[in-house]
Amino acid sequence: MPLAQGDIGVVYTARGSNVGSGPPDWKARFPRFVKSYLEHPPGIAHQLYIFYKNFATQEDLNWAHDQFAIMRPVELLKHPDSKTTAGCPDICDEVKETIICPLNSSSEIMHDMWLKKLHDVFVQPGVGLVGCTGSREATPHIRDTAFLMNRARYATIASQFDWEDPSRAGPLNFEHGPNNLTQQILRAGHKVYVVEKDRI
Repeated sequence: MPLAQGDIGVVYTARGSNVGSGPPDWKARFPRFVKSYLEHPPGIAHQLYIFYKNFATQEDLNWAHDQFAIMRPVELLKHPDSKTTAGCPDICDEVKETIICPLNSSSEIMHDMWLKKLHDVFVQPGVGLVGCTGSREATPHIRDTAFLMNRARYATIASQFDWEDPSRAGPLNFEHGPNNLTQQILRAGHKVYVVEKDRI
């Protein structure tokens, strides 16, 4: 059955700074993402979610909410004290769409029609995972800055990793460990593609 136009949940992780943890430039990341999202049309209907995590104060969280207000409608995932990351299976409980497109806190949209280009490749026969960037470090893999896949399969694979380990071993292994997301998709017999601006 073809994927319905709009059956995609895009999840941006808004990661703040919680008592010394978190990126030092976190306040610059949110407006940068918002600007890029507004400047580059996705080309296909979707639901945008914002996943809040690791905010030291309510004031910081309120500031973050204000940054995304212009992108209404936005359905917020309210986990400001969460120790987990965008890869955690918890977000799948609140994303209702069949397809999920996680974006991490450092993601910045660079090209028009970015989501449609991912979607057009994903719906080709046998494709299980598409991403905007890949890496050949250690084990070749799709990078977690932006990728698109079936939500239920994502939840199943993500649940195998420890997302609360302070060393961030879970997120690291999910992306590029020996049993990473990409390798599991390939072993299941599905194709994996990196989709660039003008080619795959």
